[in-house]
Amino acid sequence: MNSSNTLRKSLWVNAIFADLGAIAAFFLSGKWSVVDDLTNGQAVLFGVEMVVLAGLAAYAAWKPTISKSLVSLIIAFNSLLLIYLIVRFEDPAISALGMEVIAFDAVIVLALIIVQIRSLRAYSQAVKPTMVS
Repeated sequence: MNSSNTLRKSLWVNAIFADLGAIAAFFLSGKWSVVDDLTNGQAVLFGVEMVVLAGLAAYAAWKPTISKSLVSLIIAFNSLLLIYLIVRFEDPAISALGMEVIAFDAVIVLALIIVQIRSLRAYSQAVKPTMVS
């Protein structure tokens, strides 16, 4: 398995997932209670954060060379998003459907974090120069 291709694919999935979250936050807030449960009433702020995450992930995937520091920043943003989702999951005022959507989102974000960390490690080891004696 080529680690750079896996990393790029996970970054593209990250960008698409964040864009979908931003679109939902911007256009479905107030119309669908699940989005309000997810964004905690801060739909515009949540949407802007998702647009920034999507932009960073798309830029990192599009670059010809993989920037380890940029991918690490994206992993950190995903980790913060996962923490936010876990905190939102603890809110007793969230509907049952809202809980399911938040749990589904948390699983996707966790999967992205795991794939990106593993792929970045494999890519880093593949790129390291080896000493030949």
